[in-house]
Amino acid sequence: MTIGIVCKGGVNTGLGHLHRTISFIEDAKAFADFRLIAIIDKGLEVLFKDIPNASFVYNETDLPQALNSIPATIDHCIIDCVELNEDNQQLLRKKFQRIISLSPVFNNYDIVDVLFTRFTEAQYPPSVKVYSGLQYSIFDNHCRQIEDYQYD
Repeated sequence: MTIGIVCKGGVNTGLGHLHRTISFIEDAKAFADFRLIAIIDKGLEVLFKDIPNASFVYNETDLPQALNSIPATIDHCIIDCVELNEDNQQLLRKKFQRIISLSPVFNNYDIVDVLFTRFTEAQYPPSVKVYSGLQYSIFDNHCRQIEDYQYD
């Protein structure tokens, strides 16, 4: 199975979505192949050095052209971003049968079918199947659990 992924992040908007996407791919690569499109600032490509099939877009207006590189046979797309412009939202909705979000904050959940989030109290549209709680959190592979006594 091959799944498309679109993530977006940068120096001014934050790198969390990029790191979460990388961690997700690294943990799931034994189960699926991925075609990644990262909307990023130039210079951040190095974050994806170990991720195969990664393409980079430096301006969101170029996303439609990048999506042409994802074969029509790929019908699932994972998104991890805070926002996408309306045209790109509709393009994703038309291109993919199912859209899954890893982002607990997004500007239009009406295009999303499934959401995985650590947030348990947030409200989402009723059409979105939500899996929420810490068990659905994706942590950067560099995060390490600390003991309670170290928290004081």
